[in-house]
Amino acid sequence: MGSSLGIYDSTGVMVENGEYDWVYVQSGSPVQTVDLKADFSTILSFNKISKGSILKKLQSDTWLYVYESTKESNKYQVYLLNTDYLMKDSVTVYGKQMFKQTVWFNYIPNKLVFKYAYNKENALDNRYQSSIENRLESHEWTGIFSRYLNSDWEYSLITSNEYDSKYLLKTSCLKNELRLTYKIRNNMIINTTFLISSEKNQNQIYSWNNQQRSISEDIMIFIGDKYRINSKIDLTENKSDYSFNLYLPENKLKGMNYRWNNNVYYRFNQYTQISFEYSGSDYPQREAVHQIRMEVKAEF
Repeated sequence: MGSSLGIYDSTGVMVENGEYDWVYVQSGSPVQTVDLKADFSTILSFNKISKGSILKKLQSDTWLYVYESTKESNKYQVYLLNTDYLMKDSVTVYGKQMFKQTVWFNYIPNKLVFKYAYNKENALDNRYQSSIENRLESHEWTGIFSRYLNSDWEYSLITSNEYDSKYLLKTSCLKNELRLTYKIRNNMIINTTFLISSEKNQNQIYSWNNQQRSISEDIMIFIGDKYRINSKIDLTENKSDYSFNLYLPENKLKGMNYRWNNNVYYRFNQYTQISFEYSGSDYPQREAVHQIRMEVKAEF
């Protein structure tokens, strides 16, 4: 781009007077891989227990997901989900493992429900020049209050710890999230989400705090059986105490973030439908991005 015309320096770090906007790299030579996708889920319900038992109100959901794209020669060990052959930096091209355990307590049936969820995710990406590893572990406590003031209310308290090797970034986060769902007749659904979070971030050389406040509005409209319109906008403010430029994900940059997505679907008949999508984002120290997509689907 030229001196002071870009936002990155030659090492890929974001700076005020950078020389680069984009960096192109070779994708490498094609290799033969084994691809595995496995999904396991179980539901344990106690609703058949005698009426007076508190266990009758409990339900447990367990979900495990494994995806592995690997150059491992012993493919049968991969198919058997042998953990010694999964997520290996030497042969894994892309791997992801997710585990989620959820416990529901139906305190007042169909009115007041409590939920606890434990979530753990690991990902390893070797598709490009450098290896990228992501780890996430979170705990969520949620209360759901249905049909109050013609709306459904949901409040969540979430704690999480995350590591991103691309940015050498460790993040501890505490989130407070309130979601409100309001239905107007049978043809409009309005979802409003308020989020306040507090983060402690640390990389190899620096540590800092980030306060995030956001509001999200998601509106869905149904017009007969043929039209569906969906519009969503997210507004987020990051207040951080770092005093110099850092190499960070876009959603952690100091300042206001804007994201939007608008969709229109029209079904001609049971075989054909058309959709139009306009989406975009605007992050600090970035130019706004606008995307338009149109798609026609026909089944024969």
